[in-house]
Amino acid sequence: MPLRSSQKAAQILDGAVSLTLSILKQSPEPISSSVGNILSEIYTVVEATKQNQNQLRFLLMRTCIILQSLSTKQNYNDEELQHQVRNLISVLESVRDFAVAQQKKSLLSLLFTPDDLRLQIDEHERAILSACAAFQNAGILRANQKLDDMGDQGNAHYQDLVDRLEEMKTATMNPKFLDEVLGAMHADANKTMIAMQAVLERERTGRDTLTDETRSFLEAGLARLKGETGADVHTDWWTVTEYEIEKSFKIGSSSSLGRWQGLPVVIQNVKSAETLSAAVKLWERLHHPNILSFLAASTLDDSPFVIWPYMVNGTARNHIIEHPDVDLLSIAYETLQALQYLHARKPPVVHGNLRPPCLLMNEAGHVVVAGVGLDPSETDIAHLSAPEQWTIRLLRMRWRAPEIMLDPHPSPTPASDIYSWALIVVHLFGNALPPEIGEIADGARPARPDFGRVPALAPRGIQDAFWALIQRCWASTASERPSAADVSAEIVHLVPWMDPTKALFELPRPLLQATNQENMRLRSSTRYDYIMVTEHNPRSPYISTKPLTGRGEHPVRLVNFVLRCHDQGYHDDPSEWRGRWAWLEAALIRASGEEVNFAREAPNFERGHMIEETRVELVRPRFADKQQQIYSVKWGEDHALVKLMRKGDRVVVIPRALFPGWETHVYGVEIHVVSEH
Repeated sequence: MPLRSSQKAAQILDGAVSLTLSILKQSPEPISSSVGNILSEIYTVVEATKQNQNQLRFLLMRTCIILQSLSTKQNYNDEELQHQVRNLISVLESVRDFAVAQQKKSLLSLLFTPDDLRLQIDEHERAILSACAAFQNAGILRANQKLDDMGDQGNAHYQDLVDRLEEMKTATMNPKFLDEVLGAMHADANKTMIAMQAVLERERTGRDTLTDETRSFLEAGLARLKGETGADVHTDWWTVTEYEIEKSFKIGSSSSLGRWQGLPVVIQNVKSAETLSAAVKLWERLHHPNILSFLAASTLDDSPFVIWPYMVNGTARNHIIEHPDVDLLSIAYETLQALQYLHARKPPVVHGNLRPPCLLMNEAGHVVVAGVGLDPSETDIAHLSAPEQWTIRLLRMRWRAPEIMLDPHPSPTPASDIYSWALIVVHLFGNALPPEIGEIADGARPARPDFGRVPALAPRGIQDAFWALIQRCWASTASERPSAADVSAEIVHLVPWMDPTKALFELPRPLLQATNQENMRLRSSTRYDYIMVTEHNPRSPYISTKPLTGRGEHPVRLVNFVLRCHDQGYHDDPSEWRGRWAWLEAALIRASGEEVNFAREAPNFERGHMIEETRVELVRPRFADKQQQIYSVKWGEDHALVKLMRKGDRVVVIPRALFPGWETHVYGVEIHVVSEH
């Protein structure tokens, strides 16, 4: 942007800030001083910022317009109004902190996160508008009108971002200018090369999309830096750098909420790169629907970190509070399934720090266990005071088995995980905390909760048996505790329908062989809810995968469906089995929402008996048999559905039943997709 325009924008903003401060001074405390002081701080920071200055000026200008609505007289002695003033001050402080953070951003970060910047500015503006709207004055209506009038000018205030990207495009043709742009980043050459290489690699493998300008700049910049340094860099599929992330606020001693690739994520700091590298090697070979999968990691930044998906439903405990009717037994059982999977690895993988905060709930309402492979001492709590660190360690210790708690050099085992699981189950059912450490050593355990609140445990005999099982799990002697597999078997014996996937968690050998290849990735979609379908039921999908990802237009190499189901379990004439009218079928849905027509796209392919043109038969359960059966259906690259799969498609499974008396009972379905990346 020309200097004259920049100076004019600064003069306009200076006038707006001055007017707003004069209006605020006419208001009583704490509006006159507190809000005015923070506004002055924001103005100072914005004018000192080099990158993104026009965007921040635009935010500050709109902030002034909103604050000017406070010129309307208010009764600031009102207690509720005082609360709203404090809320406004807090919102303005967050805007100031955001502006300070922008001062530290490099041009490379700007390149990777332009959409996140605009989104954050919009979020801050909405927060200010909401805070001021709480004062319920006529001035806010006038402010809204002014903001609408400015809306058409908004894109012009993002012109410096456009100019920067144009510079980068030009830089690919001008080596001297390229050096100037790279120099303006003020970044470590090796770190910059790794960041560029990682982003380009993700696009090459189909996990990211870049504009032509961005790709050209990254390729030219990487080549230039390699030529200058004589060094080459290596990145893994999971490599990320701090240039690509946007942190917001802390949610724990070592974790922050943030954004990466436009998505909300959790960013967790780890004490050392060596620790994180070892953990990544473990995480890469863990594939289970009840274990939290990592998205990316950085072992090269000054503060190593790992990126996790953000679980919108929070912890299991919070989910129970918000949804009192949730199935507590399913939460306990799914946690146990995660432990059973870990303990069955060769060698066994031990969680070692299982506590209620480790149990998260995904969007589908299923448990995912976090914290696998990271000792809590390796997550950075060094910044806390000694008393705070000691308090955190004591709280964590109460969830550990006695032999671990009392050992100065503990080595967690599968048995100690089972002990922690039992404590968590009682906590989920009754909110009881483990006894104090000294009491645990003396054999104290939590009291029996009310298991009857779960329908499956309503019979008194089942409650007693389940309580006896819990008590064995927290036996003082580790050798007396049952294994995760034994506990799972006992729960299924007590509540047979709880076993949706007894054999499903062990992935079929073809999938394991395929995922052992470096360029192959496994993505699993699961659902374990019971439903019954008749001919009158809507033919809606039971489960859907997320949009398919991978390298190239057709990245999928193998699909494995695992289904637990049965039909109505009887028939008037059991000898007549040929006309089975209970089945499950699959469909392929394009990104546009249109179902693929197999009759048209693959006319010679046999879809199944009486199957619609857009569907493919998966399985027809054993005839007139009410026993649950597990069916595994594997389709390779020669299958029509796999051949037609494109990046962005979704695979769905639909249970069907036709004619009176026929029923399809479904207890669980897994879809495992192996794609090339």
